[in-house]
This record gives sequence, C-alpha cells and structure tokens, in this order.
Amino acid sequence: MHYCLGLDDILRIIFSCVLEDIEAGRESVAHLAATCQAFHSPALDVLWEALPSLAPLIRCLPSDAWKVEKLRQHRTITLERQTSPEDWARCQKYTPRIRRDQSSVTRVEPEIVDILDKYEILRFPNLRYVGWWQSGVLPHRLLLVPSLEILEIDYHGYGSIPLRHIIGALPSATPLLQKLAISNRCSFAAMLLLGLPAALSTYFILPDNALQHLARSSVRELCSKNDAKDLVRCTANDSSPFAQLHCISFQAVNLADCSQLFERISTGFLESLTIGLVVGSTPADIAIEKFFETLKRRCSVAVFKSLSIHELESEFEVWDSPSHIIKLSTIKPLLSLKNLEVLCMELECRTELGNSDMEAIAKAWPNMTKFDLGFNESGWGNASQLTLEGLVSLAKHWRNLQSLSLSIKSSIIDVGLERPGLGATCEKLIFLDVGDSLIEDPHLVAAFLSDVFPNLRTIMSSPEDEESQELWQQAKELLPVFSNVRKQERAWANANATVFLWPSHHLRMLTTSLNRPLPPLVH
Repeated sequence: MHYCLGLDDILRIIFSCVLEDIEAGRESVAHLAATCQAFHSPALDVLWEALPSLAPLIRCLPSDAWKVEKLRQHRTITLERQTSPEDWARCQKYTPRIRRDQSSVTRVEPEIVDILDKYEILRFPNLRYVGWWQSGVLPHRLLLVPSLEILEIDYHGYGSIPLRHIIGALPSATPLLQKLAISNRCSFAAMLLLGLPAALSTYFILPDNALQHLARSSVRELCSKNDAKDLVRCTANDSSPFAQLHCISFQAVNLADCSQLFERISTGFLESLTIGLVVGSTPADIAIEKFFETLKRRCSVAVFKSLSIHELESEFEVWDSPSHIIKLSTIKPLLSLKNLEVLCMELECRTELGNSDMEAIAKAWPNMTKFDLGFNESGWGNASQLTLEGLVSLAKHWRNLQSLSLSIKSSIIDVGLERPGLGATCEKLIFLDVGDSLIEDPHLVAAFLSDVFPNLRTIMSSPEDEESQELWQQAKELLPVFSNVRKQERAWANANATVFLWPSHHLRMLTTSLNRPLPPLVH
C-alpha cells in the first residue's frame, strides 16, 4: 500500500469524495471502514462528521431497545424498553467524531431527547454546528458545548421561556460561538439578545435598544430585517459604531439611507454587504452610482469582497425607464475595490454593457467568483451590447468564476469557428444565466460555450418569445454533448502529444453520433 494511504488526513479527503455519491456513498464508506485497520478510523470520521438528526445515534442501541413508527405524519424513533448505561456506551463510541448536528429528518421521541438532556448520557466534545428545526425544545445541556461555533434555531410559535433558557445559557456554555440564527417573528426574542457575546447573526427586526447594544459591541456579523434608517437612528450617538463588523445585511427603502449609514459606521473590516430593497424602491442609475462612490471611499480595498443588492419583490414599473439602465459609468466607482469576488445586482433595471465595458470590468476584478447583473430570473432587457466575443474576455481574466448571470447578444456570432476562445478557458464556471438574451444558432452557441467554459453544467434562460425559448432549449441539450466531445478531443491530444482541435462547425456534424467515442484522428 502506498505510504500516502497511511495518512489519515489524505484518507479523509478520499473518503469524503466517496461519500458524495448520493446513492451508494454512505454504504461504500461503511465498507471502507471495515476493510482494514488503516481505513477504519478515518472512514468512521467521515461517516459520523455530520448527522441529519440524533436518530443515527439512537439506532446504535441494541435492536430490541428502539423502533421507528409514524407519529403525527413524521417517522419517529421511540424506545421499546428501559435502557442501561451499557446500551448508551455503544453510542458514545461515535459522538467524539460528530461535528455537525442538523435535527430535521427522522425525528426522535421528545422523551428520549429529555432523557439525554437531563442525565447528560452522551457528550459531543467536538461539535461545531447545531441546526435545530424540530418542534421540541433544544436540549441545551446536550448540544450547547464549549466547541460550538454556529447555532441555528427555529422557534416559530414558541413562547419566551424556552428561548430565554437557551439564550441565557449561551455566554457560559458556548464561549466560541460565532453565529446565532433564530427564525422567530416574536418581538420578545430580540430583547433577549442583549446579553449575548458579540459574534451574532439574527434574522428578524431588532428593537432600538438591541441595535444600540450591538453597535457598541464587537459584533462581526449582523443580518437583520431592519431598515437602513433604523441603523442610522441607533448609531447617531456613537463615535465609531460596529467597529469590528465583517458582514452586514439589512433592508432599505432607498440607497441614500444606505450611503448615510456607511458614512457613519466603521467599515475598515467589512468584507460583505447585502441590501434588500423593498417593493417599489428600484434605484435610478445615478442613485446606484452615488452609493458606489460612498463604498469606494469608505470600504477597504484590501478587505471588501462581496456586494449584493436585490429587490425583495417586483412590480415591473421602471423596466423601460431611461433613468434605470446600468452602464459602465454606473459601476465604475466600484472598480477601485480590486479584491471584489462577488457582485450581485438583481434590480429592475436593464443593462447596457458592451464587450469593451466587460473587459474593463474583468481586468479590474481578477478574483471574481460570482457575477450577477440580472433581475429575479426575469431577464435584463435587450439593451446589452455584450456578444460572445465579450465572454472570451471574462474567461481570460476571471479564472475563478463559478457563476455568471448577464444578458448577451448571442444572436451575433463574432468569434472564429476554428477555436472560438483562441485558447482562453474558464474551467470553474458551472452556472450561466442569460436571462432574455436572443439566440439564432443553438449549435454554434453550444459549441462556443463548450470550448470557453468546458465544465459548464447549467444554462438558465427566460426569453419572452417561444422561438427563442425553443432555441435556448436546444443549446442546453447540445451543451453536454459538445462538452463530451471536447473532453475526448483533449484527452486524445494529450495522449498522443499532438494537438488537434475540433472546429465548431465540425462539432455540429457530430451531434448525431455523440453517444459514441470519437474515432482516432488522422492528420
């Protein structure tokens, strides 16, 4: 056996890849755990790293101690007899390997959870994440452990007493907690956050006293449904509010309020910003540009990486307005933030960007991984002047791009047929959304995309006319076929040390025989 297979870290990586197989992954890793002593511990680590619920642990009890039955429309594990410490010792063998518990699939009878919580029969010394979305109260003595970093709770419909106990236990029980998410519309829940450690994320509207407390703390992440005006009002008396903030998400009626907020809060550590615009508040392009000027002035070039602005709902009121068109001048202030990796602008605005515009954008942000200039999967209008040739620039400069959403004039074929990308490829792109982009030749488009984005898996489109819908559907069906041809071509060229590249017009002729391997190439 190769000496690398004696290293547990390498084996865990290999077994994690095996586990990704949806149908047979878990069974395969279980077989690997039983293969030899060297594989046993790393394979068990992978198998038990993340639990869908507490049910797998309960199943480790003797078979006569439990059963699964349907209670209130849910598959639930119940006890058949009284258990002993020896029974539970079989479960304790696996708990140190568990890093994530996500109690949402097969449910466990509340009585069992109460027993585990009350008598602390099981211990989870390495637990990092808990997601509790069951109807029962979170067993805090069981799952709130010193190693916990992320806690997500759904307490919809519950009163304040259970939640107060949970939150009251957090400061001492979970000193390493970095993120708390509570899905609860009850206003009382926000009041209980005042005594929490600084690392905090919430998903409801916070009252003013909670916001004021957080502004003076060293909170790193704040996600709430508060309006920007709330944050402006609650930071009025602080000299340097949110001094340690790394990530912030909030709602707004207009971007002017957002600019005012960013003039006030500390932004030196800010990495990520998400703004949800309420209904009917689509900003004009000049308002967007002014807000971007504020970000340029206030955010750190070295630190800021992610910006997302989206409308919470659509009314299609300003779709054709000449004052609501995103142009290069609109985005230009952001180009100075050189480390931007994510830009999502899902607004009710058309885009008016050409090939040279996109090349300037691509050169400014070499680390881009997700670029989205769209609107709720409904298209971007046909003002865009970006053609297939413009996508070559993106492939050339954005080597880490994984997701791309923007309108293109794919009806204009302005690339060479011999090798569309002239060698420029982006191998990490797997998702492309073209909105209502026009198309005329699905064969050439699919051939182009398979060359420039060889690992592209998904194309989304939403054209208005039926003909374009049908043509894009053809391109989607042809893409994986052409991609397989490209892979065979490259594999053959590498094996024979002689480069021969199938031209796009040859690929069109291969569409009727693409389920067979390519024949040897003679030249």
